[in-house]
Amino acid sequence: DEELRLMMQGLRGQGLNDADRAAEGIEMLVVDVDDETGLPLVYDVEELKAYFDAKPFSQLQRIFQILTTSYPLVFGLAWDKLSGRSGVDAQVERAAQFNSIVTTLGPFFIKLGQALSIRPDLLSPRTMVELQKLCDKVPSYPTDIAMATLEKELSEKFGKPTTKDDVFATMTPEPVAAASLGQVYKATLRDQDGAEVAVKIQRPAVLETVSLDLYLVRKAASFLSYLQDIGVRDKRRTDFVALLDEFASRIYEELDYVKECANGLQVEKDMAGLERVAIPKNFPDYCTRKVHVAEWLQGEKLSQSQADDVRELVNVGVVAYLTQLLDKGLFHADPHPGNMLRTPDGRLGILDFGLMTKITDDQRYGMVEAIAHLVHRDYAEIGTDFKNLDFIPSNVDVKPIVPALSRVFDAALAGGGAKGIQFNELAADLAQITFEYPFRIPPYFALIIRAIGVLEGIALVGDPDFAIVDEAYPYLSKQLLTDPSDRLRATFRYMVYGREGTFDADRLIDLLRALEAFRISEKLPSKSQIPAAEGAQQEQVQTSGGGAEDGSEASPMGEAEGGAVVVGLVQ
Repeated sequence: DEELRLMMQGLRGQGLNDADRAAEGIEMLVVDVDDETGLPLVYDVEELKAYFDAKPFSQLQRIFQILTTSYPLVFGLAWDKLSGRSGVDAQVERAAQFNSIVTTLGPFFIKLGQALSIRPDLLSPRTMVELQKLCDKVPSYPTDIAMATLEKELSEKFGKPTTKDDVFATMTPEPVAAASLGQVYKATLRDQDGAEVAVKIQRPAVLETVSLDLYLVRKAASFLSYLQDIGVRDKRRTDFVALLDEFASRIYEELDYVKECANGLQVEKDMAGLERVAIPKNFPDYCTRKVHVAEWLQGEKLSQSQADDVRELVNVGVVAYLTQLLDKGLFHADPHPGNMLRTPDGRLGILDFGLMTKITDDQRYGMVEAIAHLVHRDYAEIGTDFKNLDFIPSNVDVKPIVPALSRVFDAALAGGGAKGIQFNELAADLAQITFEYPFRIPPYFALIIRAIGVLEGIALVGDPDFAIVDEAYPYLSKQLLTDPSDRLRATFRYMVYGREGTFDADRLIDLLRALEAFRISEKLPSKSQIPAAEGAQQEQVQTSGGGAEDGSEASPMGEAEGGAVVVGLVQ
């Protein structure tokens, strides 16, 4: 029961450290490579190897930093082993020590720790919870260095010498937020009608340090792959080199602020039909690889808001993330409480688009098909769905796994059917199966668990009866009833007729009622309907670590998109 409780806490992100400031006494160590010529700007294993193979001194410098920073933890673990100290207190103490070391070693290790903290197939529940206490906030670096970077980037952008004052009418003298990748200043543009913006400037030597850490850690991960190759470790389990490569490509994208700007513009377009979602406007004319300029968004953290409409906004968030997941295919991969705000006009503000993941059509349709099979308790097909979604290797026989899946889903469906499932309780039960069978949680799905889990965790604080699947059902109904793709038409037919081909009028009516509920929920309430939050509004702004501190007014979103094509019953 304790292990399950901890896993649930981890999956819901309830232990996430969303502090606004860095912990006292933290100093981040980086490696400043003398010559950046040839350092790859996108993740390429061979280019990375060629670059750092020629720089043994930089390797030794970083290894020395890692060893001198981590030796207290190594000796502490050895002492625990020799003295027989093991228990919860020892685990918590060492985990806190580990978190401090990781924060000191910088962005690569911070991001890696945060990525692992949502992987129940790789870590124990207690380790997951402790890793979530990692804080991405670190001390700021000198403003004169930041301004030099800003002016250098803008000069290259415009092709002529450009100062800060040429672009910004005002800018705070010191950063309003600082994270592992960069720090944020509040400013006012000279153009764009004097728009208030958040200006994020990348830290010096971040790309070099991240690249070197990746080079060194990949060497270690290759040893685990070798153990798989010689049969010491089960080949069907997680491939750590593949996992690291997936993570590496994402962190390289997060280091490219031009990419973040493009992501923000695309998400703004994708969310234009949802009136209650606010996305900060990005300004591509001023964005470079190391400088990001976006609208200053005012609001308070959704997880801390006392407004009466928080539960409604959680439902808005569910629809927003399902729209990304099952319709648009570009998914916000860094959801945590600091990235979701309640704006003064009752919208859900979503921040920080540096870390995104693309969902393929096969993955999108496969998830809807799995839900349909779940509704019909067709567990043999769910086993096949798990193969299609890359949970189970294609060469594994799923027949022995089906009874375990049946037990888990029967328990989840008891009392209320599919719509009554608590998403993360189901995810926790499935995570337990991963220790008994050759399951692996694909990186994209770990991010989905985090996004849905964070929303569910926020809602459960005020409503213990909240069920995420119940909130998602109207959107799923909308997809089944309006998406013209052949695969979803076939899934809709299966939902209504089942495997036996028997028409189920009640299920059709249920889908139509859910569609009606979705149409009502996506409309923006009038000003008189928007409840005010208790206490003063906090200002919040997106930072490079995904947290939020201070921000600006939310701009109205565009008009709702045109009506969807109704598919109707498929005979």
